[in-house]
Amino acid sequence: MCPMLPITLLAILLFAFIELTSAASIGTGSLRFEPDMVQVFDGQSTMVVFRSTEPINENPRDGSKPTVFECFVKSSSEATAITDMCEVHYNSSTRHLEGRLRVKGDLIGHAVADVEIRADSVEIHRQQLSITVILYKTVVQHIFLGSVILLVSLNYVNMGCAIDMHLIKETLKKPIGPIVGLVTQFGVMPSIAYVVATNFLDEAYLKLGLFTFGCSPGGGASNMWTVLLGGNLDLSVTMTFISTIASLGFMPLWLFTAGKTFFKEAAPKIPFQNIVSGLVAMVIPLGVGLIMQRYCPKGTAFCRKILAPFSVMMIIFIVIFGTYANLYMFRLITWEIALATVLNVWTGFLIGIILARVIGLPWRDAIAVMVETGIQNTGVAIVLLGVSLPKPDGDMATIVPVAASTVTPIPLTILWLALRYLRCPSSKDKVRDMSNGEVKFQPIETA
Repeated sequence: MCPMLPITLLAILLFAFIELTSAASIGTGSLRFEPDMVQVFDGQSTMVVFRSTEPINENPRDGSKPTVFECFVKSSSEATAITDMCEVHYNSSTRHLEGRLRVKGDLIGHAVADVEIRADSVEIHRQQLSITVILYKTVVQHIFLGSVILLVSLNYVNMGCAIDMHLIKETLKKPIGPIVGLVTQFGVMPSIAYVVATNFLDEAYLKLGLFTFGCSPGGGASNMWTVLLGGNLDLSVTMTFISTIASLGFMPLWLFTAGKTFFKEAAPKIPFQNIVSGLVAMVIPLGVGLIMQRYCPKGTAFCRKILAPFSVMMIIFIVIFGTYANLYMFRLITWEIALATVLNVWTGFLIGIILARVIGLPWRDAIAVMVETGIQNTGVAIVLLGVSLPKPDGDMATIVPVAASTVTPIPLTILWLALRYLRCPSSKDKVRDMSNGEVKFQPIETA
């Protein structure tokens, strides 16, 4: 073995160590960003300045200073925030590095910018900068939000006018249907939402969004769908009324127990006051409608008459105008979110009708229970999430109830078309009235 080989290897290792030591000694400390956490609106940009916390040291080998400084920055999510410019220079008077970088918000969410500083092609600094992109509400979005609040409030007034307390009392004399609905609404749906959120969603705010939606009371559209599917409207209205009142107790109960799991990750604390006040605000228009029944009979009759067409109009308005005003949401709906909402809502429909039939409820009542179980009040979930979570997590969490409201009508529409087909009379179902020559149709009983 050549005696010079060990000496040569030792010399190589020594030179490598000296090179690393000299590179490390050039830059010490870290970078200080101003601001230290970036918050920018989507579609807008901002500049962030930075400065090294320690002065640039001389090269210990020859006493020289680096001559070329370079800055490289990369965003962890280009779909959320774009970092397209970074500049750095050496301030000879202070012997510090100074620079700036530009951050542009593209889509609401969180991202991290990885900033790397090199001196003569050698890395001397690497630090991360947190970026939060929040929603910039346009005039159209403000109009849409105000319109939805107004329409939902008016529809709750109409529902309050349409509630027949006498029929509710009669229904409650045999409360099997309302009890089944209460169990499925506030027992089955929150349980399904918890399991699905835990296993199919990653982000804490998305989990909380689905769980809050699953804990919400029945939606006003449930009455409309019950009528379209030939269900028991009296039972549907009774269940909607009971679930709305019961939500004042059941929603906080679920959110403050099982929901703590998600709140710990998504928010620093549970906003008890905001949640309760939000629920109370949803019930006030319902109370206005009940008061109108007693003191304004003409107005009550009008509200009852327009309840069904108003509900249809409201749904169409929210779908069309909401899609236009909130196109950004469709960029955020992933296949995991779509799958989670489908599992939550459609499983609720299935369990609702199976449980109702197993207990022995007739088909008309079972349809009402099914619809009431699967259709949640999207407005309640959106309001609670908006006041419970910081920006932009609150806006991002509302994507879940929006996605859920999109997939909700799919199985109901298929069922409605199937029932329309089954109820379509054939030639042998025609009954001729010989007295006036008219041809009448005898409907087919599907139940």
